[in-house]
Amino acid sequence: MVGIKPWHMWGNSMAVTVPFSVAILDVASQQLVRINYARPESFHFLLVAQLTDVPEPIDTRQIQVRWDLTIGLGRTYSTLTDFETFLFTAPGPTSPNGQLKWSTEVVSPLRVDGTASSTGVT
Repeated sequence: MVGIKPWHMWGNSMAVTVPFSVAILDVASQQLVRINYARPESFHFLLVAQLTDVPEPIDTRQIQVRWDLTIGLGRTYSTLTDFETFLFTAPGPTSPNGQLKWSTEVVSPLRVDGTASSTGVT
């Protein structure tokens, strides 16, 4: 595409293979995107998770996908753990192949403990 600056075209995707034979597995993933120059003033996101190649038959399982966001300003950064969380429930015995969850906004944690109205949408 002629005329589009490289910093307008950032993004990435990654496939993570998780063995279904374990009860609890914490898969460390890699950084998907890093922007070092001409950073945008604001950003939008699309987080997507889809189950593929889940073997049949399966027992009841839950698959949790947690998204962390590390964002920097100048020479400092903060990591927002569990920025977004998806929970897939596979009741069995039919495979949940093809199940898809996506998000373009998240609910922030409470800013004032015990006050339900102190949350927001990002």
